[in-house]
Amino acid sequence: MPENGCRKIADTFCYLYERCGETVSKSFVANLLKTEGEAVVRLRKEIKNRVPRKVPRNLIWALDLTYLPAPAGRSRPVLGVLDHGSRACLALRKLTRWRTTDILRVVLELVDTCR
Repeated sequence: MPENGCRKIADTFCYLYERCGETVSKSFVANLLKTEGEAVVRLRKEIKNRVPRKVPRNLIWALDLTYLPAPAGRSRPVLGVLDHGSRACLALRKLTRWRTTDILRVVLELVDTCR
């Protein structure tokens, strides 16, 4: 949350820990950032630059449906499937229609090929 201000950080903390009965005010967050600002910046940098954890191949896949511009002005849907473990692109397919059955068909084909 490096781009957020004191109010947003306080609201997020209160939302996450409301069951425990813990709350903070925006002025508390502002004072904490003033006194511990360097440590917060250092910790944010460490979190941003950490090495991703190892994940086995074919355990977690990511799907992304995006649209590419077409010459006629209509956008064409494109489905991308990535494997988190190997960081490989398993599929990049242009879809003729934007339907759930078409997306499931691509995923089922990938499951059959990766067995």
